[in-house]
Amino acid sequence: FKQKTAYEISLGLVGSEMCIRDSAKPLQEAWDKSRVAREHATTISPSADSNKLPLVGALVRLLIVGGGGCGKTRIFNKVLIPLLTAFYGTEGILKQASTNKAARLLQGRGNTIHATNKLTATSSLRTVNLRLNEKKQQLHGNIYAKAGAKLIDEFSPINAKLLHADAFITTLARAPLYKLQPECYAQCDQTWGALPVLVLGGDELQLPPVPMEASLLAPVEGTSDEHKAGVRLFGSLRQVYRLSTAMRFDDDESIIILAKMRTPGGTRLTSGEWKNLQGTEVRDAAELAGTESWYEACYAWSIVTMAMVTRSVLPARTCRAVLFVVQAEDEIMNPWPALHSRKERDHVAEQLLRHANMNQTGRLPGFAMLHVGMDVRLTTSVEPPGGVVYATGTIVGIDFHPQKPLGHRRSSFPGGSESGAGEPAMSSFVVLRYQPRSVYVKLTDCDIEFLPPRPCRLHTLTGADKACPACDFLPGVLAVKPYTNPQAWSVNITCITDGNGRDIKVKRTQLPLVCLKASTLHVLQGTTADPGLIFHWCFPHKLRRDIRWLAVYVALSRVRRLKSLWSIGMNNDIREIIEAGPPDTLPAQFHKLFSDKEKQTA
Repeated sequence: FKQKTAYEISLGLVGSEMCIRDSAKPLQEAWDKSRVAREHATTISPSADSNKLPLVGALVRLLIVGGGGCGKTRIFNKVLIPLLTAFYGTEGILKQASTNKAARLLQGRGNTIHATNKLTATSSLRTVNLRLNEKKQQLHGNIYAKAGAKLIDEFSPINAKLLHADAFITTLARAPLYKLQPECYAQCDQTWGALPVLVLGGDELQLPPVPMEASLLAPVEGTSDEHKAGVRLFGSLRQVYRLSTAMRFDDDESIIILAKMRTPGGTRLTSGEWKNLQGTEVRDAAELAGTESWYEACYAWSIVTMAMVTRSVLPARTCRAVLFVVQAEDEIMNPWPALHSRKERDHVAEQLLRHANMNQTGRLPGFAMLHVGMDVRLTTSVEPPGGVVYATGTIVGIDFHPQKPLGHRRSSFPGGSESGAGEPAMSSFVVLRYQPRSVYVKLTDCDIEFLPPRPCRLHTLTGADKACPACDFLPGVLAVKPYTNPQAWSVNITCITDGNGRDIKVKRTQLPLVCLKASTLHVLQGTTADPGLIFHWCFPHKLRRDIRWLAVYVALSRVRRLKSLWSIGMNNDIREIIEAGPPDTLPAQFHKLFSDKEKQTA
C-alpha cells in the first residue's frame, strides 16, 4: 500500500476485492474535524519515526458488516492489522473481541474487552464504579498511552453496557495524557479517548448476548443510562461498509439459500433448494460413518451434553485410546436434615449430575470424558494469557490420583502402554473414582512455557539448557487441575422424602475441559465447521421466533457446502423460518442506526 492509504482506510475499503480506494474530500473533512483535539493534545510519540500517525484526534470511526464467511476477520488480519502496525507499532494497536474465541482469531492474538479493561465477569458496569483510582489510572495509562488504533471484532454478542464501559475507561485512561475532557467521552470527536482509528466488525444477523435485551441492537426503552450510552456510541460510527461476497462457501446452493434468508420480507425456496436441504437429513445411523472428526451442535444444552459423549467416544475408538470418565464433586452449601439419608443424597446427586446447562453450573460439566490425543476446549480461564476460556488444545498426558492403579497410567496411551505400544489396555472405558491431579494439554498455536523444563542428566545441577537437545522443554503445555466454582450456583431439585421442590446452592469441583467438537450454537459462532457439521434442529419451546431465525441462519452459514452438513430434525418448520426473512427486531434496529450511513459510504 501507498503510505497515504493509511489515512484513507475508512473511506474506500472494499472487502471482496481486498483493496483501498482513494477519496480525498471526505478525508479532508474528517481531518479538519479532529484538528482542535490534535492542536491541544500532548504529543507522545511511540518512536522518532516521522511517518507515525498522530495518537489523538478521532479520524476513523468505521463499521465493517457482512454475512458469515464474507472475510471480515480476514480483512482485520490481512489488511488492517499489518497496515496500522506499520504506522503505530505493535504497542499502538489494540485488538479486541467479544469472546476469547474470537480474540484468538485475530493476528497476533487479541484480548477480550473485559481483559483489556481489567474487568471480570462480575465487575459492575455502572459508570460510577468504572472510575479509575490512582493505581488503575497508571495501569490503564500504560495500556492506552501509545495506542493509536483499536479494532473490535464480532460486535453482535457485545453487551451494550460493556461497549460503554470500554469507551468510558479508554477516555479516562487517555484524558490526563492528551488533555481530554472525560465528561465529553460520548461526543463524536472524543469517543474512545479520541483514538484516531476505531474499527468494529461483525454481522447484525448473529446471535445476540444473553439476555437479548442487553444487545446493542435491542430497544433502549426502559434500559439503564449505561445501556443507552452504549447504543449511542455504537450508532456514532461514521462509515459503514457492507461485504457481500461470500468467501467461505464453495457451492452455489448454500450462497443462494443464505441470500434468500437475508432478503427483507422473505423469499420462497424452490422445490430443488428445499430438496437439497432435506437431503441433509440423517435417515440411518450408517450414513454418519466417517464423521468421527465432524462438529456436532445444537441450540439446546440437553442435546449438546449427549453430543459431548458421542464426540468423546468416537475419536477414542478411532485411535484405540482408553476413555476416562471423571465425575464432578458437588458440595451443597445449604444442606437440610433429610440429606443425612443415603437415599436422599443419591437422589439429589443424580439430579445435579443430570443438569445439562453448563452456563448454570459455572461452566463445569457433570462428567468430563478424556483420553490422550483428544482435542479439548477450556471452559474456564486456567492461566492467562494462553490458558483462557475457549482456548483449544490436545491432551498429551494425565496425572492420576496416587490411589489409582499404575495400570491406568499405562493404559492411558494409545496402544495400551506408556510408550505407546506393547501391553494392551485393561479396558476401553474407565470410570475414575478419584479425580486426576492434573491433565496436561498442549494448547493450539501457543508457545508460552507454563511448566518448568526437565533437564537432562548433564544439566541436573545447572538447570535445563535450550541449546541441549536432551533437555526437555514444554512450550504450550498447560497443567489443567480440578477447579472449584468461586461462587455457588443455584438449582431447583425435588426431594425424595416429601416430593417438594427446593432451591439449593452448589459448588462444583471438576476439570474445566470438554471435547472440542461438541458445542452449543453460541460457541460455534465465528467457526468454519471443517470437515463438516452434524446439527440438531431442536429449539426450546419458549425460544423467541426472531432468535430461532438467527439460530437457523448461523447454523447454515457454518459449513462450506451442503454436502458437509448432516441434519437431525430438518422439517417444514425450519423451511417456514428460512422463507420468513430476517426478523423485524434486531436487524430493524441496525437498519435504523446505519442505513443512511451505509448508503453514503457505499
